[in-house]
Amino acid sequence: MPVFRFRALGAGGETVRGRIEAADERSALDRLKARGLIPIQARPAGRGWRMLGPVLARRDRGRLVTMLTRELTLLLGAGERLERALGVVAEGHGDRVMAEMLATVRQQVRSGVALSRALAGFPELFDGAYLAAVAAGEAAGRLPQALDHLAELRERRERFRRQVQAALYYPAVLLVAGFLSIGFILGVVVPELAVLVGERRAELPFAARLVFAASDLLRGRFDLLAGGTLLGLVLLLLLARLPAVARFADRLALGAPGLRGLARERATAEFTRGLALLLEGGLELPNAVWLTRGMLANRHAAGAVAQVARGLREGRRFADCLAEAGFLAPLALRLLRTGEESGRLQATAAFLAERFEERLAERLKRLVQVLEPVLIVLLGVLVAGIIGAVLSALLSLNRLAL
Repeated sequence: MPVFRFRALGAGGETVRGRIEAADERSALDRLKARGLIPIQARPAGRGWRMLGPVLARRDRGRLVTMLTRELTLLLGAGERLERALGVVAEGHGDRVMAEMLATVRQQVRSGVALSRALAGFPELFDGAYLAAVAAGEAAGRLPQALDHLAELRERRERFRRQVQAALYYPAVLLVAGFLSIGFILGVVVPELAVLVGERRAELPFAARLVFAASDLLRGRFDLLAGGTLLGLVLLLLLARLPAVARFADRLALGAPGLRGLARERATAEFTRGLALLLEGGLELPNAVWLTRGMLANRHAAGAVAQVARGLREGRRFADCLAEAGFLAPLALRLLRTGEESGRLQATAAFLAERFEERLAERLKRLVQVLEPVLIVLLGVLVAGIIGAVLSALLSLNRLAL
């Protein structure tokens, strides 16, 4: 009997993965329902699209999915049928793997499969929140609007990413230029002056001896220093990819002075934007909150959102659960409590998303404006210190000669 890989939701909302034997896909789904699970997908074991992982970088996958969502929105808004719109997008897609994926989805849609169900076969591209928003749009007969909101959400996230990259570009250039300047001074200028010092280095001031020692180390052990630095960076990147380390770093960011405001405002913007999107699609609050956790970049905040969803399923108030979670900005917590009491939770979440996205961009801009002069001053002080130490060595030699 064929074996199928499946993904489903358990009674508590957790994701369940595994294998099941069944005559065909429909029988596999029926067996999962008989177990009390909510099936998401079931496909033959040994087949699939896991090759998408190594073929497309994560960032490229996200960008392509955003483009796909926006193109479908435009075509459906213009009156095209879904099956025809998928075909048009597939024909004009420059990426071969994405075009093949779209062709597969189109074939399933043509045979009567819902779009959300067809997209669920590609978890490398479409997460649970995306699929839930599409399914909610299909159920309400508002698929173009749901796709439009999804495209807007993803475009906002990509714009924020580009803003962060652009903001950090100049400080990164400053750091590289500063370290190259220091390396040139220690590797080229200081050794020329060391010839003048000769054997009298022990008589020089401490700062001068320290600079000459750093120059000797850089010239004599450059390969060791370069290899050690590269190895350290690789180990740091590997550690950062460990879930436990990433969660610790995210938790630290939510509580550390100086970073806490920025981290909480970003988590607030992402949470409220996702919540507004899913509530507008017609999802019940516990399910919407549970799926929103996948939209948060901060893993500790995502874990806190999962606890909020569990609290809602236990019958507790939304605002009380959020207060215990402790990842939202205080203003957002107060307004969401008011929105819950007034029955305007979706509108309140959408309002908060707009405001906190604006505040986040402004805070990031101010942070970079402070960071640039601080880096310039620190690098200037470091270079001036090296030059001052070398000059003090030369003056000391003159005094010793007298």
